[in-house]
Amino acid sequence: MAKRRRERDEAPTLKEKIADAVDISKNIVLGMPLVTMVGDRELTIENYAGIIEYGDEIIRIKCKAVNVSITGKNMELKTMTEEFLYITGRFKCFSFEY
Repeated sequence: MAKRRRERDEAPTLKEKIADAVDISKNIVLGMPLVTMVGDRELTIENYAGIIEYGDEIIRIKCKAVNVSITGKNMELKTMTEEFLYITGRFKCFSFEY
């Protein structure tokens, strides 16, 4: 039974199939964040909804489909616009929170 559930979770959703069919970026259709990292020092997140937690050792970002958590040292939110966040510091861990 666990195997069937895992296969079902990994199968493309209807929204994913539609995004593929009409060649639209999945991050727009599904509300997924678009994350760009430059090594362990710079991070840009597009398609975010807000900030859950902010400190110099942890930053948690609210997105529509999934939240993002970044831990590290000397982290700083350098730029925040309606479209993206730009974060610098020394990142230790990046993860998605479902």
